[in-house]
Amino acid sequence: MSIDSEDRSEAEDRSAGASTARAESGPMVRVHFSAGLRTLTGGVADVEVEAGSVRRLLAELDTRFPGMAERLSSGTSVAIDGEIIADALYEPLPDGAEVHFLDALSGG
Repeated sequence: MSIDSEDRSEAEDRSAGASTARAESGPMVRVHFSAGLRTLTGGVADVEVEAGSVRRLLAELDTRFPGMAERLSSGTSVAIDGEIIADALYEPLPDGAEVHFLDALSGG
């Protein structure tokens, strides 16, 4: 076995280990906050969160930003990878998903 082959095997083993760890810990998603929600995040525009569903995502966000889950649970739609889902609480989140929370529009 050549050195190049050994290096590749070690890299493949590390990659497989990382994939296994990711599968056990859940997918990573990127959450983008609108300007109105940034009052709860201290100005943070987006974060990466480990969550397999929107429900779990809300719990994780509420841990980081207290009051976020309550704010998002009423009158908010969720866009996952560009698809708007009105009742998304149990919607699964794929690894690498882009998530946007959309405030309800009001006015006349």
